[in-house]
Amino acid sequence: MQENHPDETSENRQAPSVSTRQILPIYLQKNQYAIDLIFVECVLPLTALQPVANSADYLIGLMDYRGKSIPVIDLGLWLGIKPAEPYNLDTPVIVCKSGQKQTAFVVSDVMQVEVVDPDAIKTQSTFEENNAHFEANVNLKSHKVLLFDMKHVLSIDFIAKDSNIPTATSSSVT
Repeated sequence: MQENHPDETSENRQAPSVSTRQILPIYLQKNQYAIDLIFVECVLPLTALQPVANSADYLIGLMDYRGKSIPVIDLGLWLGIKPAEPYNLDTPVIVCKSGQKQTAFVVSDVMQVEVVDPDAIKTQSTFEENNAHFEANVNLKSHKVLLFDMKHVLSIDFIAKDSNIPTATSSSVT
């Protein structure tokens, strides 16, 4: 995981030009995706979590963040990507916020922030249908990634009780 400096928090970032967007490339196992930096509050190492009984397997627990309990979601598991390794203290957690809603996402790795031009972001009608979790393809320097639709993702109630959700296994940090 790359080192995250205090000046990279949402409060201290320099604003890009109006015509560009800053994205945070992430890895979920060997697959690369991206999150719009406007939704990222901070990147932290995984801390002790409070398990949530009878929850989905991707809800790995609740984290105390600035005195508030927020859900911690394994973003890869949520997409159906099985983890290759157990969580450890170096596992990155991205705290995201939209309005008053905060959720933390466990990812495999976090890369350096990239500034992209609007013409590098390609929306498709597929993303607009069926509440897709992605908003666009983004052309980076050497490859393309899917950009999460964080307004949609953060609107999901990950803690809602659902009889079709499998029982959570105990998640621990090693």
